[in-house]
Amino acid sequence: MNITVSYKKIFFLILSLFTYNAYSQTCSSIAMENAKSLNYLINGSSKVDYSVNKEGDRIYSIYKSGAFEIKSYCYCKNDTLHIFKGESPQYTVTGTDTTGYSIFGDCKIPLHLKVGDSLLSYSEFTTNSFSSSSRQEAYKTSSYVLGNYRYTTAILHSDIVNSQFGTGTWTHNFVNAVVAGEEKITFMGKEYTAYKITSEMWMRTVLSYSASSDDKFLDKKNEKVSKKMNKKAEKIADKMADNEEGYKVTPIESWFVPELGTYVKVLFYNSQKILVTTKVELISLN
Repeated sequence: MNITVSYKKIFFLILSLFTYNAYSQTCSSIAMENAKSLNYLINGSSKVDYSVNKEGDRIYSIYKSGAFEIKSYCYCKNDTLHIFKGESPQYTVTGTDTTGYSIFGDCKIPLHLKVGDSLLSYSEFTTNSFSSSSRQEAYKTSSYVLGNYRYTTAILHSDIVNSQFGTGTWTHNFVNAVVAGEEKITFMGKEYTAYKITSEMWMRTVLSYSASSDDKFLDKKNEKVSKKMNKKAEKIADKMADNEEGYKVTPIESWFVPELGTYVKVLFYNSQKILVTTKVELISLN
């Protein structure tokens, strides 16, 4: 089968993670030349500001669109491409507060692939949180003898309670990754060999809640509430899971070209193997 690829449908976030050419020449020299050509193509067809920097053995790809910035890097060692979405840890800052961070894994792709090869999986973790403060009060109440009416007789406890809500997402990429085939593609008038890789992405997101207070009674009360809410959040995550390990499973088909150091097509499916989205589709401009 011959796949013809179009650059017009580029999804620049995914591309930024895999823009690295390190096949027949030295990793860094090819990477720089490839990055320059992609810089020309991207700026010629979109409002994305793309630049590339070389620092030691690392090649940094930087994409900017308004206030949004992606900075990924990669390097080549022992005939293997190492691709990172960013520096770890990468902190999330809201205003003047650090509200979360991400830990990125090492995506390792050999430059010389063959059908039947298995690829190593890698993992990532992202967490984010926000906090709020409010006054809580505990009352002493009395009831009428008849009916369900209650009235307050005294305020026993009153204090500021600091609440924190957070999310934690664990992602395992390239699970069960195998080189399933090879196909010829055309990019900028030149023919390349693309290797089809089938894999799975496992993801689990869990919500968390905690609250603290200087008042011992309110603190103990909120500790019980926190445990109950976190246990319920774990159960919800388990119900949404596709496997026994507790993860949502996304089957993926991708076509990788070692000479370009990039994917030319990536397809995402749901757990029923129904196509849900195309993340990258590069088509020849010639």
